[in-house]
Amino acid sequence: MKISDIINMAAYKVNKLNGSALSAAYTTLKSAFNKRVKVFQKHDAERALPVQFRNGMRSSLGMTEEEKVQAIKEASAFMRGSRSSYSGWKRSEVEQMESLNEMLKGDHEFKNLEDFRKYGEFMGEMQTRLGEMWKNVSSQVRELYFQSERLGVSSKQFLKNYEYWLAHAEELEKAKPLEWSSSGRKVKASDYARQLKLPKMSEWYESQNYSHELSETMTRKGRKKK
Repeated sequence: MKISDIINMAAYKVNKLNGSALSAAYTTLKSAFNKRVKVFQKHDAERALPVQFRNGMRSSLGMTEEEKVQAIKEASAFMRGSRSSYSGWKRSEVEQMESLNEMLKGDHEFKNLEDFRKYGEFMGEMQTRLGEMWKNVSSQVRELYFQSERLGVSSKQFLKNYEYWLAHAEELEKAKPLEWSSSGRKVKASDYARQLKLPKMSEWYESQNYSHELSETMTRKGRKKK
């Protein structure tokens, strides 16, 4: 069976596959699918793949026929789409970026795909955290992203800070306004944490199993200083 026949096979026909015919279809599709996965991985773009296939379709060894049928349906559905190749996905990203730039009308503008991808990842992370609230606050979250960029705060750091302060929301209600210090230094978030006797952010990250990620971040910073 040709790969094009498998990709375009109707669901009811896939359901009828069994035995050697099913195994052959799965193997053929896996070979073609995993070649595309390697291209996405080469460009660090695995996030564009379906979550269950980011490491490729797995070996059929030990899989039940029902699992093979389901995998064929899901993988072939992806491969029928215009974003199933890296070039198609990148082209779609460019179109999305240009569309958003047009909507923003110059207030903010993405200069390249790298910036646009950072924005997309941030918005996706915040949508996951906010859940049902997302529809009402998405525009405010977008503005927060651009403000953090203007202030030089990375989106990843912003998300960590957000989680830290969200975890201590009740204590923050007791915070008293702080004036600038006599030396002219601006008040920082850590000053409020100290006032409320909250754990340092680094300590809290470690308690939340962020220690490995923090270690990697500090290592990268150390390399840059060198």
